[in-house]
Amino acid sequence: MNTFQPVTRRSFLATVLAAAASTAAACSFDSESPDGRAEPGATNSPGAGTRVLRQMMIPVADLDPTVASGASFGQILMAGLMEGLVVLDADGTGVQAGAASAWDVSADGRTYTFTIRPEATWSNGDQVTAADFEWNWHRLLSPTASDRPEGTSSYNQAAGVVGAADFLSGQTTDFADVGVSARDDSTFEITLEAPNPDFLYMLAAYWALPLHPATVEEHSTGWSTPENWVGNGPFVLDAWRTNASATLVPNEHYWDRDNYHLDRWEVRFNDAGATADILAYQSGEIDVVNVSGALEAVTSDPELEPDLVTAPQNVVNTLNLLSSHNPVLYDVRVRKALSLAIDRDQIAALQYPRTPGVSLVPDGVPGHEQVPATTYDLDQAKALLAEAGFADGAGVPTVTILINQPTAWIEAVAEMWRTGLGIEVTLDLVELGVYVEKRGQLHPDSYTGFWHGSFGVNPPTLFSSITGPLTSWRFLAGFAMPAEAAERYQEVSQDTSMPPDEKVAELEGIIDADAFPEIREFKDLAEQAVAERDPDIQRRLLLDAAVARESAYVSLPVIWGSYALLIKPHVQELRPWTDSTVFTTRGVQVAP
Repeated sequence: MNTFQPVTRRSFLATVLAAAASTAAACSFDSESPDGRAEPGATNSPGAGTRVLRQMMIPVADLDPTVASGASFGQILMAGLMEGLVVLDADGTGVQAGAASAWDVSADGRTYTFTIRPEATWSNGDQVTAADFEWNWHRLLSPTASDRPEGTSSYNQAAGVVGAADFLSGQTTDFADVGVSARDDSTFEITLEAPNPDFLYMLAAYWALPLHPATVEEHSTGWSTPENWVGNGPFVLDAWRTNASATLVPNEHYWDRDNYHLDRWEVRFNDAGATADILAYQSGEIDVVNVSGALEAVTSDPELEPDLVTAPQNVVNTLNLLSSHNPVLYDVRVRKALSLAIDRDQIAALQYPRTPGVSLVPDGVPGHEQVPATTYDLDQAKALLAEAGFADGAGVPTVTILINQPTAWIEAVAEMWRTGLGIEVTLDLVELGVYVEKRGQLHPDSYTGFWHGSFGVNPPTLFSSITGPLTSWRFLAGFAMPAEAAERYQEVSQDTSMPPDEKVAELEGIIDADAFPEIREFKDLAEQAVAERDPDIQRRLLLDAAVARESAYVSLPVIWGSYALLIKPHVQELRPWTDSTVFTTRGVQVAP
């Protein structure tokens, strides 16, 4: 996501116009590639009456859906170039048929049988078959796929496909042990370890998108170039300039072509920051751009604000516990005191259109209101500190907040802790690589506190909130144990010689023995919920697990938000999904 220092419109234009103009010229659609081929907006630019969607985004590193680093903005292009068995609807809240025209679910909720639609074809005219999906699953789960960096598979292990995690880790080598198979040309079957109410939504994500097997096998390193591209989505790749631009045009073989109304989809890549994004939008060069990192600049500009469109609030900005030898934050009373001393209403007022993050289940998730909200209560916070032996903050060491970019609301939290609780707080601002390294370290006695994080709940359900990669007990437990246990936990986690099954057992043993009791309770309830087959009982257990997680105060929610787009008025029916930075172009209309 691009970052942007909030400024007024006048100072914004005055200070950056010259630099941004040169950047925009360098990245313009009216350019020519180094090899002389015309690019979007040059000699092959669409004529009058052509329906073109022009978008700006950060550079996309990869169009391979099986590569984890290909996520984020690349998902937008992948969703246009490829189609999975199922797809999300226009609002991103439901699942509808994609390459599969129908599916059945077994009585025990574990086996999904998909029927591949007969009219589904690849862009070269080949029929889409169940065998194509089996081939893609094998490639997705292969731990050392020859055309993908080792250890980068994007498979979502929360999906819970039988044998998938073991095959991916190398614990098993026979793909027949994985619960995916092509029963015949038009029948594809997936078997889960346990019922998963979010499975279809997960299956609509980018990691389950298919590539054309024959093309990847023939062009192991060049299958994603425009001249070799073969896909089954509504668009095909017409042009690509690394770190500069991409052009997508309609796939004339796509089965649902009549519901896609764009003649061209032009994308400009920009890594120069939100300043260039907004100037390009204001000058009419682009129609759509993500401005999540520039909300104050947009909402304070009367010309831009009417074009702002936000997704349902599905992102939680948090302060997460760091591992440290200092025991002060081992005490849940101290962690709770810090949370209660945060005036979320005041912080949200400065972060419009974001809202107070009163729990780890944002209001984009149905049922969020059943999770008790954390409210501002400075008197109780002070009482808890005194009960823990730190009256008026005396004896509490300096609390550090690890960040990788200046963040106004975090500075506000720090000041609330200083003035409200009498605690010294320092912000450790480091570059991204150092930040990633430090947040996972076990720190010395002199360094204790929190690291800033944010996560989206995708799909927006209680099940996903409890089992998500950044919100599950497996993730949080690593930060929620005394130093001696944390040191052992990290040693085991980093031991590449230990067999996967032994490593999992060893890590869970450490958690069961030494994690904070509140996290152990969360783990127990979450495991019960995942295994439960009765939907009503499962929902109750999920809510209980959510409450237990909040009560641990290992991850402190502060602000709820979502990503935001500027969309020109002549672009209609484009609605951002809750799912990361993705939307569908199905049904989108652009006035010529």
